[in-house]
Amino acid sequence: MAVHRLHIVALPYHDVKGCLDEFYAEAKGRYVKLRHEESNPYDSNAVMVFDWKIRRIGYVQSSECKLALEMMRLSGKGILRALVTEVNSEHNCLTVEVVSDWDGKQIALPQNYDYEGWVYSGPTMLKPQIMDELDFVKYDIEDNIDSIVSEEDADYFRALIEKFCIHTKYDISAEMIDFRKQLKKRLEDKELYEEAEMVGREEGHAGREVSDGEVRDFWMRILTSHDRKSSLYAEREKHDVNEIRKQLKAFPNGLYEIWVNSPDEFVSKAYYMHIPKLVLWKFMSGIAFVELMRGENQGAYVTIEEEKDHFTEEVINTYQFDTKKMDIVRNVLDKVGWNKQSTRLAEWMRENSTSLVNIEQAQDVIAKGGVKNVSNNYHGEKQNSMLTI
Repeated sequence: MAVHRLHIVALPYHDVKGCLDEFYAEAKGRYVKLRHEESNPYDSNAVMVFDWKIRRIGYVQSSECKLALEMMRLSGKGILRALVTEVNSEHNCLTVEVVSDWDGKQIALPQNYDYEGWVYSGPTMLKPQIMDELDFVKYDIEDNIDSIVSEEDADYFRALIEKFCIHTKYDISAEMIDFRKQLKKRLEDKELYEEAEMVGREEGHAGREVSDGEVRDFWMRILTSHDRKSSLYAEREKHDVNEIRKQLKAFPNGLYEIWVNSPDEFVSKAYYMHIPKLVLWKFMSGIAFVELMRGENQGAYVTIEEEKDHFTEEVINTYQFDTKKMDIVRNVLDKVGWNKQSTRLAEWMRENSTSLVNIEQAQDVIAKGGVKNVSNNYHGEKQNSMLTI
């Protein structure tokens, strides 16, 4: 066993943003939970962090995500437990320690699911936060169900079950359906009958209610929401809608035809088809993309301000910029022309460890529209980077 240190960033952008002072005051010495955010549209290796109140507080620093994922893989669990050892309120970050068998050598990433060879090459939507929170709660239940030894443990576990039951009906994936059944049995085996009854009330709930209930409405909002579709619109020129439609038609059991002919039945059918989570999300994204392109001539569009918002969200989530730096980025792009420069700026960010870059210097580079050396200084280390506009 060894102790490994990780850094948690982006705290001002998530659930504790309105109470950072209070959070920092009690964080040191507390445990937080780390989980792979597979649905993150900007970084497939992103690792999100939840605190002791089940609040999403931030992300593992991007340069350390692969290490966190390897420790997660070796643990055999979908979650890592980490102790907060340092709090840096000036730079809005935490240092945490994880005890792991990881030897620092092997780096392997989780494999994607497959569903009978179905292929999808189109864009994917942004996942709603509720789905990521549900995945966290699921993993944390697994992590805590065998270690309830105090009243405090019992209270925390019950809070997890309550939150799980609020959201679980919306997840119609095969993994969540199976997990609900297994969880109910494990709770009964441990004589946690009240919690088992709570979970049991949700078992099968999604399948019964989708005909005219909130589960169906939730998924219809997912497929038609402008917030979800804005990311798809940005990808419209990269994908052939006819090819995407062809791929949807090839989905098993004619599920796409059910969507076309009877949207009210669609969610119920998807629930009973027992579709893996990642495959289901790709399929839903394909439907939303085809519907978006079908309606484009009827006035479906994304304004330049919405494109800026989407790009800003991408940068914040991926590189953990603070608000001041993001204001600088947007002001610069407004001056030099958004459409042409945003892609190049994004590329430059990805190439130059952007969370460490001095954005004030980047502003000068972009504004002058030329090539210039930019010095990065972080923990005493200096690098040179180039940007061509």
